[in-house]
Amino acid sequence: MPAKLIKSRASTPPPAPSPKKTAGSPSPKKASKPAPSPRKPSKTSVAKDTAVGAPIGLQALTAMVVFVILFASQSWIVKWGNKKGIELPWFNALMLSAAWPLTGLMSFAYYRYYKEGASPKLLTKEGAKAVTILGFVDAMHMILLSFGLNYLPASTYMILKSTNLPFTAILSWGALGQKVSKMQLISMAIVFAAVVVLGMGKSSDAGNATWQQFIFSSVVSLLSALLNALHSVLGSVYMNKLVDKKSFKGLLEVNTLNGMATFLWTLPFVACSGEHKIWPQELGKLVPSICFLMWFGVAFSKQMGYLAKFAVVKLTGPLTESMLDVLRRCVVSVGAVFLFGDSFKTSKQVSMALMIFGMGLYFKGDAKQKK
Repeated sequence: MPAKLIKSRASTPPPAPSPKKTAGSPSPKKASKPAPSPRKPSKTSVAKDTAVGAPIGLQALTAMVVFVILFASQSWIVKWGNKKGIELPWFNALMLSAAWPLTGLMSFAYYRYYKEGASPKLLTKEGAKAVTILGFVDAMHMILLSFGLNYLPASTYMILKSTNLPFTAILSWGALGQKVSKMQLISMAIVFAAVVVLGMGKSSDAGNATWQQFIFSSVVSLLSALLNALHSVLGSVYMNKLVDKKSFKGLLEVNTLNGMATFLWTLPFVACSGEHKIWPQELGKLVPSICFLMWFGVAFSKQMGYLAKFAVVKLTGPLTESMLDVLRRCVVSVGAVFLFGDSFKTSKQVSMALMIFGMGLYFKGDAKQKK
């Protein structure tokens, strides 16, 4: 054998012995495989909420439909009472928050059936503070809503209240970090333009109300829209902190506590107004059974409508709820023309067209922003 080959073999170190596995010693880790990429859902399997990008399931879609139907029927019932000569704005405000025991009983039945207790976070100081604030904002919204709806045609009132869309977008940007695109800003300007067009054609739309009452009702309707937007955004913030997203029990509890707080905040204003002194006389204009069904319908539609509202806010976001609120007002405005003979002049038609165009532009701009 050549000397060079012997020398090279001698210089090569022997292979290191493999470590013996003893009891209790960890086994050598194998190289981990990269985690598989998550499967992308098909475009047809999940509908996307253009406002917040959250998937919309059957529950959310059901809540949206119920929300529109119940809140539209609530406005028609109140306006029907006004047509019968019953104009009690403080009584309206009280009835709009009087059905909270209904969802309270539903919460109690849920506890008994599923053998669960109340949501622990709602029983803390933070939960009590959140419910108190929500109730106060909702009470002010309901009081202003009642005055606005009392002295304005239903279609005019609903278009004015539709300004809660830009209010919600601005508040969502500030509180939730929801970005607003240029197209969305343009859509908000169009919504406000719709309100301006509506105001330009108001020379004879005040009906039996004086001009002072008409201007007052228009202002409080806009303030009511602002408070409605604030209530939706605060509801989203508080529910994200206090309630499980998939918990129907949590929605029942928040709806019940919000209704109870709203009712308690409303009571002192009703007592100070002195309107309760004429309630027996005014309500006596209707047959007792019809009167009961009317106000039960108002209270029921409001309380259950708010349950649907909280579900929409929780599952999709306040911007989607605001867009549905605008859609609901369009439904009410058209229905009021056929049910109550409200005027639907050119100014109101143009305003409605601008409102619908602004809604579509808003969704389109948000969809482009998500891409």
